[in-house]
Amino acid sequence: CRPIEAHTYSLWEVKPLSNEIKLNAKKGNYARGIKRSNISPLVWDYFEAGTDKLRDYSLGKFSFIFDKFNKLGKLYNGNKGIDLYCFRALYVKKLKYEQGLEDWQIQEEMGWTNSHLPGIYYNSVIYFR
Repeated sequence: CRPIEAHTYSLWEVKPLSNEIKLNAKKGNYARGIKRSNISPLVWDYFEAGTDKLRDYSLGKFSFIFDKFNKLGKLYNGNKGIDLYCFRALYVKKLKYEQGLEDWQIQEEMGWTNSHLPGIYYNSVIYFR
C-alpha cells in the first residue's frame, strides 16, 4: 500500500472470518484483502482493536522517524526520493524474484489497475545518496 494508505485508518477493515484486513485503496485502485499471515501481529492488533492510535501522527512525522533511524542515507529511485515507498518497492521485488509471480499476479496482489506498474517497481534501482 501507499504510505498515506497505511496511515489512513478509515481505509482499513478487519475481516476476522477470512483472517484478512481489507484495504479500500486510493487513486482508483481495487480494494484488496491482505492475509493475516502477511501482516505483523502488531499491525493486526492495531486494526483489530478498532481504535486509531496513530491519528496524532502525520505522514510527515512517519517520514521524519524513518529518516531519523535510517543511518544509511536518503533513498532514491532515479532522481526521486522514495523514503517510505521503499517498502512497497521491496515487496513487489519479493513477489517477483522470490515468489516468482507473473506481472498479472503482482498487479492483482497489489490491487493495481495499471498493468505497467509491476515492471516499474521490480525493475526499479533503489540506492542511497
